[in-house]
Amino acid sequence: MKKTASWAPRARSSALLGALLLGCASAPPAAPVAPPTRYAHAPAVDLRLACLDGELALSSLRGRAVLLVAFTSENLASQLLLRHVDQVAAAHPDDLVAIALAGDRMEFRDLALVLGTYRDVAGLTHSRLCGADESIRLGESDLGRIDHVPTLFLLNRAGGVARRLEDVPTREAIEAMVAPALPPR
Repeated sequence: MKKTASWAPRARSSALLGALLLGCASAPPAAPVAPPTRYAHAPAVDLRLACLDGELALSSLRGRAVLLVAFTSENLASQLLLRHVDQVAAAHPDDLVAIALAGDRMEFRDLALVLGTYRDVAGLTHSRLCGADESIRLGESDLGRIDHVPTLFLLNRAGGVARRLEDVPTREAIEAMVAPALPPR
C-alpha cells in the first residue's frame, strides 16, 4: 500500500516555528550593561581588614588608588575579575593597590587556608587577600550593601569610593577606569 505524505507533521513544525518566532519577537530587548556607579565626593573609606599578610587599614593606603574586589571563593566570575585586577595592579605597582575581600562565612583561620589556596590557583601575585568582617557582610561598613559578587570598587587617592561596578570588565576596561585615579606621568 502506497503511503502519501501527510501535511500534519509539517503544519505542526511550522506552527511551532511561528510560535517561537513570535515569542522571541515580543520579548523585551536585553538590558544594556549598567555603567559603573560614579561618586562625586565620597567620604574616605576607613576599614581595618584581616589579611593573609596581617592587618590592613585602608587609611594607610591614602595617596594610592585602590581596586577592591568583594568576592566569594566559590564564585567563578570573581576569579576572572581578580585575575584582571591583579594584572592591572602589576602594571602600576607604585600607584595602585589591589585588595580581594572574601565574604565567605567562616573563621579567619579556616578562611586563611582557603585564601592561600585561592591565591595560588588563581595566580594572584599583586593582590592582598583579606576577609570581610560581619559589618561588611551586613552592609554596615563604609562600602555599603554588597548584594552581588563580584563587586569592584575603585577608591581614589583620597580613599573615597570613586566607582562601583557589579560586573566583570575586561582588563582594558579596568585600565580605563583606573586611569583618572592614577597620578599623571
